[in-house]
Amino acid sequence: MLLHGPFLLYLTSLLKRFAFPTTIFVIAITMSYWQPMWLVNWSKQLPYITYGALAAMILLSAQFGRARLIYLALLSGVVLFCATTSDFLYLDALTTCAWLLTVILMWRPEKGIMPTNLFLNFACLAGFGFILFLGLDHFAGALNNLLIGFYPLLYHLGPTASQAFSPLECALLIVCLLMALGRVLWLPDNNHIALFFGLLVLVTLPFQGQSNDAMLPFIGLSLISITAVIIDSFNMAFRDELTGIPSRRALMQYVQGMGKRYTVVMGDVDHFKKFNDTYGHDVGDQVLKLVASKLSQISGGGKAFRYGGEEFTLIFPRKESTEAIAFVDAIRETLASYPMVIRDKNRPDKAPKKKSGGTPVSNHKTVHITCSFGVAHRTADFTEFADIMKQADLALYDAKKAGRNCVKIAKSV
Repeated sequence: MLLHGPFLLYLTSLLKRFAFPTTIFVIAITMSYWQPMWLVNWSKQLPYITYGALAAMILLSAQFGRARLIYLALLSGVVLFCATTSDFLYLDALTTCAWLLTVILMWRPEKGIMPTNLFLNFACLAGFGFILFLGLDHFAGALNNLLIGFYPLLYHLGPTASQAFSPLECALLIVCLLMALGRVLWLPDNNHIALFFGLLVLVTLPFQGQSNDAMLPFIGLSLISITAVIIDSFNMAFRDELTGIPSRRALMQYVQGMGKRYTVVMGDVDHFKKFNDTYGHDVGDQVLKLVASKLSQISGGGKAFRYGGEEFTLIFPRKESTEAIAFVDAIRETLASYPMVIRDKNRPDKAPKKKSGGTPVSNHKTVHITCSFGVAHRTADFTEFADIMKQADLALYDAKKAGRNCVKIAKSV
C-alpha cells in the first residue's frame, strides 16, 4: 500500500485540521447563496455583526501574537466595506489585490505584533497592494496576447464566472490558489489553513454582489481564525513542544477527572545521560521523540504524557496494576526491539556509489533504546494522585536496580 507510515500520519493530520474549517466554510457559503428569509431579516437588523466578528478575530489574534491573522482581518474588513458600498468602482481590482496579499501573508514568516514589526509589515503590504492596484490595468494590456487562452475557460465555466473574472483575474486566481495550496500542504499549521480559507472567502466575494449576502462567509472566516488561535494556544499550553504528546500540565488536568480506579505508570529512558553525552543533544532529542511516538501508541486504553526530561507517564483509567502491566511490558518490548539509526556526522551529502558485486559502505550506526517502568494503582492507603505517582516512582527505581529494561509493580499494591 502507498498509504502507510509517515505519509498516512501526515494525511490523517491534514484531514483533521481541515475538517472543522471546511465544514464552517461550506455552511457559510451555502447559507449565503440560499438566503432563507430568517437570514435576510437577521442581516438587516444586525448589519455590523460581521465587523464585530472581524474585530474579535483581531483582538484574539493580538493577544496571542498572530500578526498575519490581524492583517487578514483588516484586509477582509476593507474589502467587505467596499463590496457593500454601491458607488465603489474598483472592487474587482481591490479583490484581486486582496488575493495576492493573502498569499504573500501565507508565505511570510510570523513576526509577532511588536510595534516595529507591525509598522514595517503593514507598510510593506500597503505599498505592494497600492502598486498592484494601480498596475492591474497595465498588466492586463501588456499580457493580453498571453491571456487569450483564458476566454474559453471562462466561457465554459458559465456566464457568472465570465462576469465575475477577467482573463487576468482568472490567471492570477489560479496562481494564488496553487501557491496557497502548496503552502498549506508544505506546512499545514492552523494559521496557514485559516489564511487559505480567507483566500477562498475573498474569491467567492465577486459572486455575491454589492449586498449583505457576503456577511456570513466573513463571519465564518472569523470563526475559523479564532478557532485556529485557540487550538494553537491550547497546544502551546498542554502539548510538549519537542515530542508532540501531552505535557505535564495536561497530565495534571487529566487526572482531575479520573475516577477511583486507575493505574499510574512512570517510565524512564535507560542510560539517557550517557547516550546524550556520547551522541549529542540533537540525537538525544530524537530518542525522546521516538520513545514518545511509541508510548502514544500504547494499547489497553493507556494515555501517554511527557513528565519532564527523559521521564514519561502513562495513565490507565479503570485498570489496576495487574491489568495494565501486560500493555506496559508490550510497549517496553516494542521499544527495545526497534532499531534506531544514528548517522555519522561526517557522512557525505550523497550516498557512495555501489561497487560492482559489493554493497555501499554504511555511514550510520544502529542502536536500541530501552526503558524501565514502575506501575502503581489507586488503593485505600494511597488515594491522592501525588501519592500514587510516588509509589510508581519507587517501582521505577526498583526496575532500575533490577537491571533496567523491565517493568516493576509497586510493593505497596
